[in-house]
Parts: sequence; C-alpha cells; structure tokens
Amino acid sequence: MITQIAVGVVLFVLAVLYVSWTAGRLDRLHARVDAAWAALDAALVRRAAAARAVAAGLAPGPESVA
Repeated sequence: MITQIAVGVVLFVLAVLYVSWTAGRLDRLHARVDAAWAALDAALVRRAAAARAVAAGLAPGPESVA
C-alpha cells in the first residue's frame, strides 16, 4: 500500500514538473511572438513611409498636365 502511494506521489511530482516546464516554454514562445509582431509592424510602417515617398516623387506635377 505504501509503495503505491509513493509511486503515485512521484508520478504526481513528475507531472507537475512537466506542466511547469511546458508553461515556461509557452511563456517564452509568447514573448518571442510578441517581439516578432512588433518588429513586423515596425518594418511595415517603414515600408509604408517609403512607398508614400516614392509615390509622391512619381506624382505628375502641374507642368505635365495638358
């Protein structure tokens, strides 16, 4: 009887350790995803600014209107 309880406690402790380890990994992954989204957003803002600058440079001026 005591052996079964000891085995149960050991299995429970192992399960808790595994769940804790998995939660830590998920938390780190979540931080990486947030950082990636922030970097992507910054890159898209820079690209949009560059596209506006190029579009402004390509816009026909008043002298080209016939």
